[in-house]
Amino acid sequence: MKKNEMSACENFERRKVVKGIVGGITAVTAYSLLPARWDTPLIESVFLPAHAATSGNSKGFIGSWEDQDSISIITFNENNTFLQKFMIDGRVGDVFSGTYTISGNTLTASGTNGSNTYTLIDDNTLSMNGFLIFKRM
Repeated sequence: MKKNEMSACENFERRKVVKGIVGGITAVTAYSLLPARWDTPLIESVFLPAHAATSGNSKGFIGSWEDQDSISIITFNENNTFLQKFMIDGRVGDVFSGTYTISGNTLTASGTNGSNTYTLIDDNTLSMNGFLIFKRM
């Protein structure tokens, strides 16, 4: 039995030595793969503008919208301006214009007729100040 005990002890020592040799060879190989001289990185840093996480996509709002009573038509342009026309007996009455900002699915328009908040409900439905509904034209 003493021979088996020695054999188990020798196996443990051999395993330890083999692990050390393999670990050493791996370290030497990894070190040899490192470049001799480091160059300046091509991309030093990448950053996301602070407003990118909160600003909305204006594409959902771009275009013309008509209210449910066909009294008002509002057009949001890509350059963050808008034009709103009020129809009276099929003719254009008052016309208002201004600029807008977007945060998420909410657009705030400020212009010659004051300030209004528009919420994009879906691709074809827009509400103004929480009650007036506009449909995409």
